[in-house]
Amino acid sequence: MSDGKKNLDNNEVDYKKKITARHKRNKIFGIILLVCLSSVIIGMTLGIGFGFASRLFDRFMQGTTKNNFVFDESQIKDELEQNSAPNNIFSSESENLQDIIENVSKSVVAINTITESINDDIFSRFIFGDGAPYQQKGSGSGIIFYKDDEKIYVSTNSHVINGANSVEIVIDSKPIKAKFLGKNILADLAVIYLEKKDLEENGLNIENINTAKFGDSDNIRIGEKIIAIGNAMGEGNSATEGIVSVKNKEITVDGRTLNMIQVDAPINPGNSGGALINTKGEVIGITTAKYTRFTEGMSYCIPSNTAKSVIENIMQEPNKPYLGIRGINITDELANNYGLPRIGVIIAYVEKNSVAQKYGLQINDVITMLDGQSVNSIQELSNYLSKHKIGDEIKLHVMRRVSGFYRGIDLNIKLEEHKNIGF
Repeated sequence: MSDGKKNLDNNEVDYKKKITARHKRNKIFGIILLVCLSSVIIGMTLGIGFGFASRLFDRFMQGTTKNNFVFDESQIKDELEQNSAPNNIFSSESENLQDIIENVSKSVVAINTITESINDDIFSRFIFGDGAPYQQKGSGSGIIFYKDDEKIYVSTNSHVINGANSVEIVIDSKPIKAKFLGKNILADLAVIYLEKKDLEENGLNIENINTAKFGDSDNIRIGEKIIAIGNAMGEGNSATEGIVSVKNKEITVDGRTLNMIQVDAPINPGNSGGALINTKGEVIGITTAKYTRFTEGMSYCIPSNTAKSVIENIMQEPNKPYLGIRGINITDELANNYGLPRIGVIIAYVEKNSVAQKYGLQINDVITMLDGQSVNSIQELSNYLSKHKIGDEIKLHVMRRVSGFYRGIDLNIKLEEHKNIGF
């Protein structure tokens, strides 16, 4: 055998020995690793087991000495009562919410209106001369808040019935023509009514008519659960729920500055004048407006305490005098941006057939004085008017823009009966 052949054989033997030795080392290492892992797993298992058993034992021992596993129903009840605020959504009154909604809905009515108007566009004037007459239908809601032996009285928003030629109250799916009692246009509230004979002619008994219970809006809390009930979209009563978002929110609607309750419950056209109730079934607000500028969950309601005061005044003095305007308070920003007088109330709306229209008051006029007293806000104007009676003469000082400049005008106005023309 050559030396080369011998070297190859020796190398092969050496290589096999190396491989065999490596396999033995790997096998020994694997066994050692397996033993270590097994020890760790067994240790963890035993530790968890002993820890769990120890905790169970401790809990058992605590239970036998402290009675932690004995449920004391009276104690739980006491804690719930202590942690529950008035009108809380977990109060016992909320357990039968469906019954509460059903019961209150009997005192919330749909209101249908018809307003006769003139289409004053160029085409209508060309065809009809004075414009094309047409009827505009509207819808809203109302709350039956009082009844006596002869009448039932319904509150609603004044904007629901303003200018209407016909107003119907729908009870038990029967539309009945309503009569007008009075309204406060600045507070956006009105009272209409049905007589006993009107009900009987439609097969209804005045004794079976439900009236709503008004609660105390001063006691509401942010986050409190509420339900809005009304004639949404003119399709009959429906209920939506939400929470109180803000208790006292000042907003301006059609020139009226109002202090409102803000809620996140969906309120839609037709809901105006409907009921905002708490989980006790009490009316804590009257739904009025919805913020619609690209937002949802911002709806507004007149607080029940405000509504009660206004409604009581209408009931006691239904023939209170009025002007028939809606106004906006002048702020520094408005004065700077539009060159307005620094004091007064801007007229934003003049009601049709009102005293204001009769005596020539115009939109954008600024009322600065009444009977020689300066007028700084809608509230002051309303207070001054409330001190007068039908037939009294008042003197208004008005700033009117003429040819780009404001000039003063004095108007002597005789106050007339506060009434709704047309029905």
